[in-house]
Amino acid sequence: MDILDIIPVENTALREPLLTITLELAESLVKTQDETGTWVQVMDMPGEPGNYPEASGSAMFTYFLAKGINKGYLPDTYRPAAEKAYRGLVGKFVLIDAHGEFHLTNICATAGLGYGRDGSYRYYMSEKVVKNDPKGLAPAIMALLQVSELFP
Repeated sequence: MDILDIIPVENTALREPLLTITLELAESLVKTQDETGTWVQVMDMPGEPGNYPEASGSAMFTYFLAKGINKGYLPDTYRPAAEKAYRGLVGKFVLIDAHGEFHLTNICATAGLGYGRDGSYRYYMSEKVVKNDPKGLAPAIMALLQVSELFP
């Protein structure tokens, strides 16, 4: 999404494929968004035992939808999905503790591919789930900034 901010509008040869991908991704995200407005850790296996709503990916997708609408890269028809994503992000993952401090929960601590990481469902379900990890906090802040522009 952010690369479209850098590529000049006149450079349609570079922008058009990205805009097409943006629409395709938005459509896929809406189809895989769960009833809470969030997305699970392993998106192509939503009903598998142990699969869980994951905050960092949900935050990134919320950001994507809200910014896409804000910039005109996505039509306004995606606004309900963006609003649902925002409500899910805050309602499902933001925790206020007994001291009044805010926390972001359900963040996969580390995941990826490479040495010792086979990309299997078992692997992703074995990764530690934490709160307040920067990999989740930063996308959540970015998402909330875009949502604040989307719904002033």
